[in-house]
Amino acid sequence: MTTTELAAQLGISRQATSKLIARGMPRDAVSRAQSWRRRNTGSKVPKDISPDSALAELEAEGEELPADSASLEEQLALVARVRHAAARRYDEAIAAREDDSARRWAQVVISLSQRGADAELKLRRAREMEKKTITYEDAVHAFTGILKELRTYTDAMPASLAGRVNPADTEHALKTLVEWRDNFHRMIHAAGEKV
Repeated sequence: MTTTELAAQLGISRQATSKLIARGMPRDAVSRAQSWRRRNTGSKVPKDISPDSALAELEAEGEELPADSASLEEQLALVARVRHAAARRYDEAIAAREDDSARRWAQVVISLSQRGADAELKLRRAREMEKKTITYEDAVHAFTGILKELRTYTDAMPASLAGRVNPADTEHALKTLVEWRDNFHRMIHAAGEKV
């Protein structure tokens, strides 16, 4: 990178850039030049505000970043963890009144939130395609079918069991079993309303 290009990226004059290069500032990458300036000069050097540079900083500190080749579940877990680390950095920058740094970390949090939302939507679609999840309408249809079968079975139960439960007093057994059946139906109906 030329001195002029580096100066433009750093937001300082070409002359100041030349002096810093002569003192040992690297010129191969803006992020390395900024890091060197922060360490070797007394001036407050704004950090690169791009989300990519912030992610690279987290990675350099040992944070595992989500890879596009990872499964959607792995990506979601990593995105959540890295987003949490970036949010912590944002809070620290706010507390230290470092506006540029706070803006930088806010961008990272927003970027990771979007990436996480995209991965979550892809995962949901993939699960629907694999039939690991079903739509609400399909769930209602399945449960309605099961509950109809259960109702048919329980409706027939009192009459079919009364004579076997109490052969001496079939009428009393029938009355008791009908009460049990009706309470069971009310319980099932109430559970359906909660859903």
